[in-house]
Amino acid sequence: MHRNARASVATLCAVLCLATAGCSDDSDSDDDRLDLSDSPSASSSETARDDSSDGSGAAEIPTTYRSVGLEFTKLPEATGAKREALETYVAYERGQRQLSRTAKLNPLITDNAAPSVVDVMTSTVAHLTSTDTRYSGIARISVDFDGFSARQAVLSLCTDATDLSLVTKGQKRPVEGRERVRGRATLSSTGGAWTLTDYTTLDESC
Repeated sequence: MHRNARASVATLCAVLCLATAGCSDDSDSDDDRLDLSDSPSASSSETARDDSSDGSGAAEIPTTYRSVGLEFTKLPEATGAKREALETYVAYERGQRQLSRTAKLNPLITDNAAPSVVDVMTSTVAHLTSTDTRYSGIARISVDFDGFSARQAVLSLCTDATDLSLVTKGQKRPVEGRERVRGRATLSSTGGAWTLTDYTTLDESC
């Protein structure tokens, strides 16, 4: 996960696309339903609250997060330590999507990711800020477990970025790259707490 700022932004775009790539139209019904803002100066108050529209109880992890434009189209069933690992990933993903809209680090990233991952996101923030760039629209992600042990969890990701766009100096444009891209998230457990240690976008469609 050690990459320079440009590679970090490409990864964010591909995965925030995830590219999160894609182009969203302001009139899109999903945007209306989710009440998403296309403004590159979205408020950082979206940070760490659970703003899912799901009315699900504690038995289910919420799948829709309005303020950051994130929907999980599939989350695997999980209990115990496996669920804890999944919850850590979901929290990090929310933080990453928020960062793409605000160009600011937030506790969802710093509390759930390893220092090497936080360093990459710090470089991404610097690039987004210096170029006055933000992301808007919705990232839809399907998640499956690709491996699990008491110390490590590997998640397979498929990010649909067809409804994402890039806003640079107030001008919206499509995000270049694959519209549906595979990714992998790796988490490690030490002392019972899970930490996201790697987030990789693969150069292949899903």
